[in-house]
Amino acid sequence: MEDLNPFAVRAHQQVMGSDGTPIGTVDHVDGERMKLTRADSLDDQHHYLPMNIIASVEDETVHLNVNGAEVAQFLDGAE
Repeated sequence: MEDLNPFAVRAHQQVMGSDGTPIGTVDHVDGERMKLTRADSLDDQHHYLPMNIIASVEDETVHLNVNGAEVAQFLDGAE
């Protein structure tokens, strides 16, 4: 995988698992993590995903290299 330009990930982009499962919406990039909006969270909290599980960014969608079932193991604490 080629290095991802962190500037390609922007607020309001949809995040999709490798199997097409909707994961959430980008709130913003925070260093090596992307913060997801609370609106898409089951517990009404922000969650983070590491940037290294991003496969590609196309238009308004961030595609992950893990599927919807696997993504839970990468979610980083709520705040």
